[in-house]
Amino acid sequence: MSTLFVVRIAGVFALLAVVAQFGAMGIAIANGIQPGAPLDFSDGAQLLAAADVRPGLMGLVLATISPSLGLPLGLGLYVVLKDAKGYALFGTTMFYVGMTIALVHEVLRIALFWRMPGLYQRATEAARPAVLALGDLVVHIQDMLSLIAFVIMFGAGFTPLALAILRTGALPRSLGWVLLIPGAGVGLVAYPLQYFRVAGASLLVLAGMLVFFIWLIAIGVTFLRWRPSVVPAALSVFLLAAPVAAQSVEQLDGKNVSIAQTTFKGRSAIQVIAAPDAENAASYAIVKGASFLNGTIEVDLAGQPAAGAGTGARGFIGIAFRLQGNGAYEYIYLRPTNGRADDQVRRNHSTQYSSHPDFDFARSRKEAPEKYESYVDLEPGVWTKYRIEIEGRKARLYVHGAEQPCLIVDDMKLEPRGGAVALWVGPGTEGYFSNLKITAK
Repeated sequence: MSTLFVVRIAGVFALLAVVAQFGAMGIAIANGIQPGAPLDFSDGAQLLAAADVRPGLMGLVLATISPSLGLPLGLGLYVVLKDAKGYALFGTTMFYVGMTIALVHEVLRIALFWRMPGLYQRATEAARPAVLALGDLVVHIQDMLSLIAFVIMFGAGFTPLALAILRTGALPRSLGWVLLIPGAGVGLVAYPLQYFRVAGASLLVLAGMLVFFIWLIAIGVTFLRWRPSVVPAALSVFLLAAPVAAQSVEQLDGKNVSIAQTTFKGRSAIQVIAAPDAENAASYAIVKGASFLNGTIEVDLAGQPAAGAGTGARGFIGIAFRLQGNGAYEYIYLRPTNGRADDQVRRNHSTQYSSHPDFDFARSRKEAPEKYESYVDLEPGVWTKYRIEIEGRKARLYVHGAEQPCLIVDDMKLEPRGGAVALWVGPGTEGYFSNLKITAK
């Protein structure tokens, strides 16, 4: 079963769950029943008045079908948010535990509504108090099950799933912030207060549930439009050595760079040259349609100072990843002219990890000298195999096909979130890229 199919099904059933729930509420109101209200076992008056339970029973059946239709939602959320690992797994598990308890609660409601009025009406006067006591006991059990279901499904389920949305960026983050309202607000605060009859808590629960159904509609629509954003394992997303030049260039969106299809030292390649007036870390070419959180990025690259570049140009070249809409990103790059410099300090600065905009090479050298740089043998204008492995906040850089990394970073500075991938060049650089391969873990 494909990921896309699972997500599409989850979207369809999320919308059907909303339709069923509001249909149940409409039927209940049309029959003079307060939606969600239990039968009154205080004096038997409501039981005696319930001559025909069938119309109300239809509403209860729809109310039970509604959470049942929501069952695929948990799987859809997990598939999309699985890169959040513990958050996604724990949240999905709690969602299904809470949903199971909620379904038991709904079945008890149907049983009470279906059987108790007739049982009470047929009972003798002497037996009716026992029927009322039994019904009242079952209602109390329902209340307890409802509390447990809300705390587990919303509080312990949707809250970590909301955090997973915010951490990964695999879905619009607005959906994560909105989900925190019914998740933490209703599941952990408002519903427990309602259970203990705190004044005003019922209004908070009602408001929170309205927000939840709006969110459910939004997530249903989002799932129906969703496409896998991370490249499937072992699939080459973008071969820069593609024979049709226009196709390759058109797959890039440049920022402060010129881009051209060319041949460099016998190899078809993409040329990326930094704009002369571009600031540091402002020049790159985004790979359209590629999003990346964890995994491996491989590319053959060659960087050298561009014609007319200043004396500080080093042929800076590398890969930017997890690029966000606000312009923040992580990047690991090479300084090819440093690899064989006569100055040992410059050699030690052959590789570099940085994050934009707050942790550039100058800050890293000031706060943690040598920690985010290392030596590796490099030559300007020479094809070099480059590979980075990314997992959470950890990164490993491998050069020349080496089995061991030449740079290890265990504390990347940005929150791990899926984002774009870009071919990165520094100031005064003429860079060449070929055979880019993005592999999701």
